[in-house]
Formats: sequence, structure tokens, C-alpha cells
Amino acid sequence: MRLLIAGGDARYACLAEQAHRAGWDVGTVGLEKAEGDFPRREVEAIGEAEAVLLCNPWRRGLVLPLAEKRIATEKFEDVA
Repeated sequence: MRLLIAGGDARYACLAEQAHRAGWDVGTVGLEKAEGDFPRREVEAIGEAEAVLLCNPWRRGLVLPLAEKRIATEKFEDVA
């Protein structure tokens, strides 16, 4: 399964690193400024993911304290 972790804080970066070390096919968007050894992806990788882990999706917009740029929530509308 291809997992994409979108945004979040250091906890999401830690999760991405642990999943990567465990051999998961994981990538991240919105964690560009985070420390850790895990693959970073461009927002277009959303369409390639089989599962997407969003940070606080019930809020207005994504929480992206470690992102280099904002990611519009509309990018996730077609993710099944």
C-alpha cells in the first residue's frame, strides 16, 4: 500500500520516519521543514496514494507548520 502523510507537526514526521524504516511505501507532503529520514513528495503524489493520512481534517484547512507552502484542501477531494 502506498501511504501519503499530508501535513501535520513533528508527530507526523516521526510517524513517516518510522513507517519508512519499517519498509512501508510512504511519502509526505507538507513536512518539508521537518527533520527526519523519510521521502518527501510533491502535492501531485496525492493521486498515486492508496491511503492518505490527513492532519486534523475537521478543521478549516490543513495544519501545516512544517510546510514550505500552503496546500489547498481541494487537492484531496478526489482521493478515494
